[in-house]
Amino acid sequence: MVMIGNTPVVFKSKFQRKVALSSAEVEYMALRLCTQEVL
Repeated sequence: MVMIGNTPVVFKSKFQRKVALSSAEVEYMALRLCTQEVL
């Protein structure tokens, strides 16, 4: 979910295609997907 202020702008759910081996990798994957949605 992408939010501006307190308002949700984009919400999307989908299955994970890759298994992350660490929490840092999960954070990176989420950041990458969020950045793609914003751009």
